[in-house]
Amino acid sequence: MDYPDNITVSPRGGIVLCEDGDDEQYLRGLTQQGQVFDFALNVFNEREWAGATFSPDGETLFVNIQGDTSKPGPGNLGRTIAIWGPGKTEPSERPPSKPSLGCPGRSATDLYFQGEAMRLTRNRVAAIGVAAAAVAATPLASAESEHKTLFEFGLVADAQYCDCDPKGTRHYRESPAKLAEAAETFNQEDVDFAVQVGDIIDRYKKSFDEILPAWEQVEAPRHNVLGNHDFPVPTDEVVDILDMPNQYYDFSRDGWRFIVIDTNDISTYANPDGSAKDKQGENALEVLKWAGDINAQAWNGGVSEEQMTWLQGVLDDSATKGEKVVVLGHMPVEPLNVHNAWNDDAIIQTLEAHDNVVAYFNGHNHAGNYHAERNGIHYVTFQGMVETPDTNAYSVLRVYPNRLEIDRYGREPDRTLQVAHNDK
Repeated sequence: MDYPDNITVSPRGGIVLCEDGDDEQYLRGLTQQGQVFDFALNVFNEREWAGATFSPDGETLFVNIQGDTSKPGPGNLGRTIAIWGPGKTEPSERPPSKPSLGCPGRSATDLYFQGEAMRLTRNRVAAIGVAAAAVAATPLASAESEHKTLFEFGLVADAQYCDCDPKGTRHYRESPAKLAEAAETFNQEDVDFAVQVGDIIDRYKKSFDEILPAWEQVEAPRHNVLGNHDFPVPTDEVVDILDMPNQYYDFSRDGWRFIVIDTNDISTYANPDGSAKDKQGENALEVLKWAGDINAQAWNGGVSEEQMTWLQGVLDDSATKGEKVVVLGHMPVEPLNVHNAWNDDAIIQTLEAHDNVVAYFNGHNHAGNYHAERNGIHYVTFQGMVETPDTNAYSVLRVYPNRLEIDRYGREPDRTLQVAHNDK
């Protein structure tokens, strides 16, 4: 059969696709089962891949990157790339916890291309040789620096454990095993820290004792966000149980600031009965119901004025220090949804007033959601781990100078979140 010029058939029957499009240019793999996966990213320039071909023995993939003759200079030269790996690995040796896409998973160290293992780094291409004599070393070193992983972290949403029978799609008793699986993956990936964005339990205080041992298997530092199901006792007690520094707090890593907010601060369930915040929560809910807001739900909450002032101060400080920011909450704020925090608009306005905020991450809506870059900010709702009896949902996030890459496990989708450069 004849194939177009940008399609190459591997010796094992898979297909290599040379991408020619806008933005980043990838080599894509297509398995015999019709599944597409990312194979290699062009980090040299914005030109297309072309002319992929395997060596006669099938052990080396040669592929060209086009140059740009309209822009003289070493960085715009065409080049030929050779990609090879450690040899063949039998399918039985694949990690059992990885999803099967004709390979053991996109985060795996070895990428299996129809049985041929190509050694890749976290930047997707490691064993890479430049065959074109005209290629200088300086552009390669610069490109590798730009695409170097700064750090990575694990993220889990809504484990929501309870020793309870299933309710609808929620299978509570399966969560400890799912969380232990996530912990094992985070340890294998050697993440720098891990975050669970709330609802680690469903309803009973004793559930903390039964689910936290699975979470504590994560060897890296662990950070917790408060969720609406985490309050069989008031906020102060939950903060102590989860060993949190405060109900809202922040921490920094390699030029990035992570801000943990508490969207349960004003609510009908997180504060002692009769307290000022408890009464404020009851009044706020009545006003929202009167206004007909779709998020006027008793299982939502909001951020207090005191916390909003603190958030503004941390954002100002991060901007002064030139840090990029990721905000972590339990409830979504964008797009409009029945699960949103009560004062979602006020939170959005505060975040979008700062050019250095890259993303807002949350759980609460178990189906997941995504609002692609609104005014420079990505709003991502991660899927609930508690959903379904036999599929998991968690992620490893890799942080680069110019983007965040979400590497999914189970039901959670992969995403690439570019860092926007706003001039407000």
